[in-house]
Amino acid sequence: MFELKNDQEFAEYLRACSNYATIKANPVRKDQGPNIAVYSVTPNCYDILEASVKSLLVNSSVDKIYILIDEDKFPFPIPKEIETINVHDFEFLSPISPNLQTKFTKMCLMRLAFAKVLPKDVDKVLSLDYDTVIDKNIDELWDIDLGDKYVIAGAAERDRTIGYYRGYFNGEDFITTTRMFTKKDFYVNAGVMIMDLKKIRDEKLDDAFIDECNREHYRFPEQDIINLICMDRVYELEECYNVSRFTYSPTEQKIIHFAGDEKEKEHKIISKYKDIPWDIIAKHRKMTYGK
Repeated sequence: MFELKNDQEFAEYLRACSNYATIKANPVRKDQGPNIAVYSVTPNCYDILEASVKSLLVNSSVDKIYILIDEDKFPFPIPKEIETINVHDFEFLSPISPNLQTKFTKMCLMRLAFAKVLPKDVDKVLSLDYDTVIDKNIDELWDIDLGDKYVIAGAAERDRTIGYYRGYFNGEDFITTTRMFTKKDFYVNAGVMIMDLKKIRDEKLDDAFIDECNREHYRFPEQDIINLICMDRVYELEECYNVSRFTYSPTEQKIIHFAGDEKEKEHKIISKYKDIPWDIIAKHRKMTYGK
């Protein structure tokens, strides 16, 4: 049974498992709104998700984490910061949407509908893929002011190409007739994004996202569509906030994104956070963030 006998043992454990000193050096700014994050995930991803959620709780002062799921069951304990939303009956795409006939699931495409499915009082959110691990404090992400111009913030991919495919669905497969690619000055990886949901709602960009998803077949549907609709309205994050095989290599790593790497479960950083007991995380958050 995992047990820590005193506060000194607890502090040593946290230093071994997280960037404790870094956290202490990054006080929370009290003049900002609530720090809110969101995941959308299928059941086969829960194992990695637990490591991601724990790393977020350890390395940020996040106030609320929404986890969108497609069923009633959820496999791990739900701390007070987490709320699950069952979106099984939430239909936002046409059944014949060309992007549903691919490897991309409804839960993957759900990012296009965050502004509709999350509570209306959530104005700004940190969107995270289930296979991200936060390894240093990231409170400054919620402090980013997107101003009047920007709708989202994210890190650039090395390949700055939007690719979309025109064709038709024959009942079993999507048959491609035309492949079109658009080169952009900036193309964001959607695995880590700050999203201004208020602006998205006010300007009906969520409707535009969904309409486009129902209209054309994209190579990386939700990512391509967000880049296309939000063209020239994306604030570029430093690479350290999305370190993956698709993005540029920074000298510092704050958020590691496995981005579909099949060996992710074997990576030691997954067990580093997944193995931290929930009660230790709760105690750490109370000591560090007063939460």
